[in-house]
Amino acid sequence: VPSIVVQVPADKVSEFAANGTLPKALLFTSKSETTTLLKALSLSLSGRMLIGETRAEKESAAAKSFNVETYPSLYLLQPEGEHLLFTGELKPQSLRAFLEEHAAPAPSDDGAAADQGGALVIDEAVFKSEVEPSQDAWVLFVSESEA
Repeated sequence: VPSIVVQVPADKVSEFAANGTLPKALLFTSKSETTTLLKALSLSLSGRMLIGETRAEKESAAAKSFNVETYPSLYLLQPEGEHLLFTGELKPQSLRAFLEEHAAPAPSDDGAAADQGGALVIDEAVFKSEVEPSQDAWVLFVSESEA
């Protein structure tokens, strides 16, 4: 899975928080590799939320400023400067629901494809015009039409 998760050094957390206008989430982790789950969430929220991760030590100024008590800990960085700790289970459904709630609105659809609960239903014309020429990663599920 390709990654667009921003790697945030411990001494650059404040710059990450202040960067741009998108909502941001920051994962404090002790893992050496970015998890597939975090990569998938960052891809699905691309353009709507910036997701970063830091391997800041518990004793670091960054971890202390967020009051990090355990690893992993996921924080939403609110525009007014406050940090909202995710307290749910670190499971795909609960993480996605939390991040979706705080992400920027999805861009409006041009009518070529219909949004079906987080999935995009596309026809052959949209496939040829958007998917084939795209350099982005796509996950496609093919089903028979009910018509």
